[in-house]
Amino acid sequence: WQANLSNERSELLTNLESAEGLAQKTLVSKQNFEYHANAFCNQIHKWTTFARSISTIIVEYDISIRK
Repeated sequence: WQANLSNERSELLTNLESAEGLAQKTLVSKQNFEYHANAFCNQIHKWTTFARSISTIIVEYDISIRK
């Protein structure tokens, strides 16, 4: 029974290590996703700011033509 218990303990440790490894990979994947999602949002913000700048220039140009 001691050999059986030792095998069970060994299997339990192996499963625990696998679970820890998977948790670590999941965390890295989550952090990687968050990084890229944040970069995407920053890019959208830059494009929105750029579009507003162009819109402002067009409005100012339109106003200057109408004067």
